[in-house]
Amino acid sequence: MSARGGKKKTTKLSRSTRAGVIFPVGRMMRYLRTGTHKYRIGMGAPVYMAAVIEYLAAEILELAGNAARDNKKGRITPRHIKLAVANDEELNQLLRGVTISNGGVLPRIHPELLSKKRGGRVKVDSQMTAPEKTEKEVKSSKRSSKKRGKPGRKPRVSPALPPHNKIIYTQSHW
Repeated sequence: MSARGGKKKTTKLSRSTRAGVIFPVGRMMRYLRTGTHKYRIGMGAPVYMAAVIEYLAAEILELAGNAARDNKKGRITPRHIKLAVANDEELNQLLRGVTISNGGVLPRIHPELLSKKRGGRVKVDSQMTAPEKTEKEVKSSKRSSKKRGKPGRKPRVSPALPPHNKIIYTQSHW
């Protein structure tokens, strides 16, 4: 108390600082009033609303920051927010009908399109050498290298394809 008996002067505190939240309580009160004309609004309603929205924003930003860090980026983009919301089960359920602009699509490959491992294939290594031929294979390759067919005849040559394997139809083919 002061010497004259009056109250000590205190600095004005906003409702947000008194409630301990960052989001504006006064603005939330105004939004509630304009949205609901016929209902009475208690003094704790905007505080509770500001606290809930602040918690949701902090949760989404934390998950989006983790997604940005995983992609080795220093800035959170709408894509990171979309991935963060989609990977969290509860947030995904809450924001199921929400479209995030520039969020992209979720990476998903249909299981039928994924290649299956096949046991018959052998990976070719560049350091491997070709196996040497046996005597039997050498003899059979000598026999097959002889020219076959009637003597004096030229081998049949297939006509050349048009450039880029495009087939050009003339009017007689229609």
